[in-house]
Amino acid sequence: MLAIALSLSACISAPVPLTAATTEKLRQQPPVRFLLTFDDGPSASTFYNPSITVLDSLAQNPVQPNIKAVFFVQTGATGAGNSEQGRAIMQREHEEGHLRGFTPLRRTTPIIVR
Repeated sequence: MLAIALSLSACISAPVPLTAATTEKLRQQPPVRFLLTFDDGPSASTFYNPSITVLDSLAQNPVQPNIKAVFFVQTGATGAGNSEQGRAIMQREHEEGHLRGFTPLRRTTPIIVR
């Protein structure tokens, strides 16, 4: 048990500070390639909107700005894409060059992944 606790302690250590030198070093390295996907959005919240926070973070990343992602959106849900706020966010996703996939409001048959 002690070995597990000690090995996990590295996962919760403080992050490396993003200084000017660190930023420059990261920019000189070959780009890391991975795919980001977000499901069941966009949020229709007008108080705190995680969809807007994600879009802002992708656009203004200090190491690599304008990161693109795939957003799976719920166009029929009133708390998501079927709201004025949701439609505006989906339009922003499109304008910023992100890909969108569509999630049906109700799944009447199971989706099987093989």
